[in-house]
Amino acid sequence: AERLFVKDAFNGMTLWERDLKAPGSMQSGLALIGSTLYALEGGNQVLALDAGTGKELKVYRVSASSPVAGARFLHLAVVGNTLCILADKSGGKNANLGDTFLAFDVQDGQLLWTYACEKQAQEGSVAAGDGAVYFYAPGLGAVAVELQTGKERWRNTECVSVMKDGAVGTFVGAGPSWAIYPERRNQFKNIQALNAVLDAGGFTEFAAPN
Repeated sequence: AERLFVKDAFNGMTLWERDLKAPGSMQSGLALIGSTLYALEGGNQVLALDAGTGKELKVYRVSASSPVAGARFLHLAVVGNTLCILADKSGGKNANLGDTFLAFDVQDGQLLWTYACEKQAQEGSVAAGDGAVYFYAPGLGAVAVELQTGKERWRNTECVSVMKDGAVGTFVGAGPSWAIYPERRNQFKNIQALNAVLDAGGFTEFAAPN
Protein backbone atom coordinates (compact mmCIF):
# COMPACT_ATOMS: atom_id res chain seq x y z
CA ALA A 1 0.00 0.00 0.00
CA GLU A 2 0.97 3.62 -0.52
CA ARG A 3 0.18 6.49 1.82
CA LEU A 4 -1.81 9.52 0.66
CA PHE A 5 -1.24 12.71 2.66
CA VAL A 6 -3.37 15.85 2.38
CA LYS A 7 -1.90 19.01 3.89
CA ASP A 8 -3.23 22.47 4.64
CA ALA A 9 -1.94 24.77 1.89
CA PHE A 10 -1.64 27.65 4.38
CA ASN A 11 0.38 26.13 7.21
CA GLY A 12 1.52 22.74 5.89
CA MET A 13 -0.22 20.80 8.64
CA THR A 14 -1.46 17.33 7.71
CA LEU A 15 -5.25 17.36 7.48
CA TRP A 16 -5.64 13.64 6.98
CA GLU A 17 -3.91 10.60 5.53
CA ARG A 18 -5.00 7.29 4.08
CA ASP A 19 -3.53 4.08 2.72
CA LEU A 20 -4.21 3.40 -0.96
CA LYS A 21 -3.92 -0.18 -2.20
CA ALA A 22 -1.68 -0.45 -5.26
CA PRO A 23 -2.60 3.00 -6.55
CA GLY A 24 -1.96 4.28 -10.04
CA SER A 25 0.56 6.94 -10.94
CA MET A 26 0.31 9.94 -8.63
CA GLN A 27 0.35 12.11 -11.73
CA SER A 28 -2.53 10.36 -13.45
CA GLY A 29 -4.33 8.70 -10.53
CA LEU A 30 -5.46 11.79 -8.62
CA ALA A 31 -7.82 14.64 -9.49
CA LEU A 32 -9.08 17.46 -7.29
CA ILE A 33 -12.41 18.93 -8.40
CA GLY A 34 -13.83 21.53 -6.01
CA SER A 35 -13.88 19.95 -2.56
CA THR A 36 -13.71 16.35 -3.86
CA LEU A 37 -10.52 14.36 -4.37
CA TYR A 38 -10.69 11.43 -6.80
CA ALA A 39 -8.08 8.68 -6.40
CA LEU A 40 -7.35 5.39 -8.14
CA GLU A 41 -7.20 2.47 -5.74
CA GLY A 42 -6.46 -1.20 -6.21
CA GLY A 43 -6.24 -0.86 -9.97
CA ASN A 44 -9.97 -1.45 -10.36
CA GLN A 45 -11.82 1.35 -8.58
CA VAL A 46 -11.85 5.10 -8.01
CA LEU A 47 -12.56 6.68 -4.62
CA ALA A 48 -14.29 10.04 -4.22
CA LEU A 49 -13.05 11.59 -0.96
CA ASP A 50 -13.89 14.79 0.86
CA ALA A 51 -10.73 16.83 0.35
CA GLY A 52 -11.03 18.48 3.76
CA THR A 53 -11.73 15.44 5.92
CA GLY A 54 -10.83 12.36 3.88
CA LYS A 55 -14.35 10.97 4.30
CA GLU A 56 -15.25 8.47 1.59
CA LEU A 57 -18.11 9.84 -0.48
CA LYS A 58 -18.45 7.30 -3.28
CA VAL A 59 -16.68 4.36 -4.92
CA TYR A 60 -16.69 3.90 -8.70
CA ARG A 61 -16.17 0.38 -10.02
CA VAL A 62 -17.54 -1.90 -12.73
CA SER A 63 -19.75 -4.88 -11.92
CA ALA A 64 -18.48 -8.44 -12.21
CA SER A 65 -20.83 -9.01 -15.15
CA SER A 66 -19.59 -5.98 -17.10
CA PRO A 67 -17.69 -6.57 -20.38
CA VAL A 68 -14.85 -4.49 -18.89
CA ALA A 69 -14.74 -6.36 -15.57
CA GLY A 70 -11.14 -7.00 -14.53
CA ALA A 71 -9.72 -4.10 -16.52
CA ARG A 72 -6.82 -2.35 -14.79
CA PHE A 73 -7.43 1.38 -14.30
CA LEU A 74 -4.51 3.57 -15.44
CA HIS A 75 -5.62 7.19 -15.70
CA LEU A 76 -8.56 9.28 -14.54
CA ALA A 77 -10.00 12.63 -15.56
CA VAL A 78 -13.09 14.42 -14.29
CA VAL A 79 -14.93 16.90 -16.50
CA GLY A 80 -18.30 18.22 -15.37
CA ASN A 81 -20.45 15.26 -14.34
CA THR A 82 -18.28 12.65 -16.07
CA LEU A 83 -15.46 10.56 -14.62
CA CYS A 84 -13.42 9.17 -17.53
CA ILE A 85 -10.89 6.36 -17.06
CA LEU A 86 -8.30 4.79 -19.34
CA ALA A 87 -8.04 1.08 -18.53
CA ASP A 88 -6.28 -2.01 -19.82
CA LYS A 89 -8.20 -5.24 -20.42
CA SER A 90 -5.37 -7.11 -22.09
CA GLY A 91 -3.42 -7.87 -18.93
CA GLY A 92 -0.27 -6.45 -20.49
CA LYS A 93 2.71 -5.60 -18.34
CA ASN A 94 3.19 -2.11 -19.80
CA ALA A 95 1.63 0.23 -17.25
CA ASN A 96 1.60 3.08 -19.78
CA LEU A 97 -0.69 1.51 -22.38
CA GLY A 98 -4.47 1.10 -22.22
CA ASP A 99 -7.02 -0.35 -24.61
CA THR A 100 -10.36 0.82 -23.19
CA PHE A 101 -11.95 4.05 -22.01
CA LEU A 102 -14.92 3.99 -19.66
CA ALA A 103 -17.01 6.77 -18.18
CA PHE A 104 -19.04 6.99 -14.98
CA ASP A 105 -21.71 9.46 -13.94
CA VAL A 106 -20.10 11.37 -11.06
CA GLN A 107 -23.38 11.75 -9.16
CA ASP A 108 -24.89 8.27 -9.23
CA GLY A 109 -21.82 6.18 -10.08
CA GLN A 110 -23.46 4.47 -13.07
CA LEU A 111 -21.30 3.28 -15.95
CA LEU A 112 -22.24 5.50 -18.92
CA TRP A 113 -20.27 4.01 -21.78
CA THR A 114 -17.14 2.16 -22.85
CA TYR A 115 -14.91 2.78 -25.86
CA ALA A 116 -12.55 0.14 -27.24
CA CYS A 117 -9.34 1.63 -28.65
CA GLU A 118 -8.41 0.39 -32.10
CA LYS A 119 -4.78 0.48 -30.95
CA GLN A 120 -3.43 0.88 -27.42
CA ALA A 121 -3.45 4.44 -26.12
CA GLN A 122 -0.47 6.10 -24.46
CA GLU A 123 -1.47 6.85 -20.86
CA GLY A 124 0.71 9.97 -20.82
CA SER A 125 -1.09 11.44 -23.83
CA VAL A 126 -4.60 11.45 -22.34
CA ALA A 127 -6.25 14.85 -21.90
CA ALA A 128 -9.88 15.83 -21.31
CA GLY A 129 -11.80 19.03 -21.93
CA ASP A 130 -14.10 20.78 -24.40
CA GLY A 131 -16.57 17.89 -24.14
CA ALA A 132 -14.13 15.17 -25.18
CA VAL A 133 -11.30 12.94 -24.04
CA TYR A 134 -8.25 12.97 -26.31
CA PHE A 135 -5.46 10.42 -26.67
CA TYR A 136 -2.64 9.32 -28.94
CA ALA A 137 -2.20 5.70 -30.07
CA PRO A 138 1.06 4.68 -31.79
CA GLY A 139 0.34 3.54 -35.31
CA LEU A 140 -3.06 5.19 -35.30
CA GLY A 141 -2.73 8.87 -34.44
CA ALA A 142 -4.68 11.31 -32.29
CA VAL A 143 -8.30 10.53 -31.41
CA ALA A 144 -11.08 12.54 -29.75
CA VAL A 145 -13.99 10.74 -28.05
CA GLU A 146 -17.18 12.52 -26.93
CA LEU A 147 -17.48 12.54 -23.13
CA GLN A 148 -21.26 12.49 -23.23
CA THR A 149 -21.75 9.53 -25.55
CA GLY A 150 -18.44 7.69 -25.94
CA LYS A 151 -18.64 8.14 -29.71
CA GLU A 152 -15.56 9.06 -31.68
CA ARG A 153 -15.53 12.77 -32.58
CA TRP A 154 -12.51 12.70 -34.87
CA ARG A 155 -9.16 11.07 -35.47
CA ASN A 156 -6.03 12.50 -37.05
CA THR A 157 -3.71 10.00 -38.70
CA GLU A 158 -1.22 12.72 -39.71
CA CYS A 159 0.25 12.51 -36.22
CA VAL A 160 1.58 9.03 -36.96
CA SER A 161 4.06 10.24 -39.57
CA VAL A 162 4.81 13.55 -37.89
CA MET A 163 5.40 12.20 -34.39
CA LYS A 164 7.04 8.82 -34.94
CA ASP A 165 10.69 9.94 -34.91
CA GLY A 166 12.97 10.96 -32.05
CA ALA A 167 11.98 12.96 -28.99
CA VAL A 168 8.88 14.31 -30.71
CA GLY A 169 7.29 10.91 -30.17
CA THR A 170 8.00 10.82 -26.44
CA PHE A 171 4.83 10.94 -24.35
CA VAL A 172 5.97 9.74 -20.93
CA GLY A 173 9.24 9.77 -19.05
CA ALA A 174 11.61 12.33 -17.66
CA GLY A 175 11.14 14.83 -20.45
CA PRO A 176 8.12 16.90 -21.49
CA SER A 177 4.85 15.11 -22.14
CA TRP A 178 2.41 15.72 -24.96
CA ALA A 179 -1.11 16.86 -24.20
CA ILE A 180 -3.92 18.18 -26.33
CA TYR A 181 -4.89 21.81 -25.91
CA PRO A 182 -8.69 21.44 -25.59
CA GLU A 183 -9.63 25.06 -26.31
CA ARG A 184 -8.30 24.62 -29.85
CA ARG A 185 -9.08 21.06 -30.81
CA ASN A 186 -6.71 21.00 -33.76
CA GLN A 187 -3.56 21.69 -31.74
CA PHE A 188 -1.13 19.87 -29.49
CA LYS A 189 1.16 21.59 -27.04
CA ASN A 190 4.27 20.19 -25.44
CA ILE A 191 3.85 20.62 -21.68
CA GLN A 192 5.88 19.71 -18.63
CA ALA A 193 4.24 16.63 -17.11
CA LEU A 194 4.09 17.93 -13.57
CA ASN A 195 3.37 21.64 -13.75
CA ALA A 196 1.83 22.15 -17.22
CA VAL A 197 4.24 24.98 -18.02
CA LEU A 198 4.57 25.32 -21.76
CA ASP A 199 7.89 24.09 -23.03
CA ALA A 200 9.45 26.76 -25.21
CA GLY A 201 9.51 25.72 -28.83
CA GLY A 202 7.44 22.60 -28.19
CA PHE A 203 4.47 23.47 -30.34
CA THR A 204 3.11 21.52 -33.29
CA GLU A 205 -0.20 22.11 -35.07
CA PHE A 206 -2.41 19.55 -36.77
CA ALA A 207 -5.66 20.11 -38.62
CA ALA A 208 -8.56 18.24 -37.03
CA PRO A 209 -10.56 16.30 -39.63
CA ASN A 210 -14.04 17.60 -40.39
